[in-house]
Amino acid sequence: MGLVLLPVLLIFVFLFLWKGEEISGKLPGCPILEHTGFYCPGCGGTRAFHALMHLRVMESAKLNLGIIAFFLLYFFFMVNTALVKKTKKAGFAGFPVTYAIFACMGVMIIQCIIRNLLL
Repeated sequence: MGLVLLPVLLIFVFLFLWKGEEISGKLPGCPILEHTGFYCPGCGGTRAFHALMHLRVMESAKLNLGIIAFFLLYFFFMVNTALVKKTKKAGFAGFPVTYAIFACMGVMIIQCIIRNLLL
C-alpha cells in the first residue's frame, strides 16, 4: 500500500512545488467552517502541505500539525519497511502502523479542539 501511495505523494509534491500558490487559491474552502464557523480537523491541511513542501515547517505546524505528523509517519514507515525487507534484521518488523495513524488523527483532533477554543 505504501508503495502505491509513493507516486501519488510525489505527484502532489511536484504540483505543489510547481504551481502551489495557484492550486491553493482555486480550491474551495472548508464547508464545515463556512456553515458552522468552527474549524474541522482538516482545516488548513492544503496550506500546511504547501508550506511543508517549501520547507516552512513552523508555518505548516501552525496551519495543521497533523500534516507534519502524517508526513513523518509515512517517511518512517517507508524507510522502516525498506530496511525490514532488505536486511531482515534492521527496522521494526512489528511496527504498529494502525496505532500510529490513530495517534496522528488524535493530534489533528486535539489541535482542532484547541483551535476552536482559542480562536
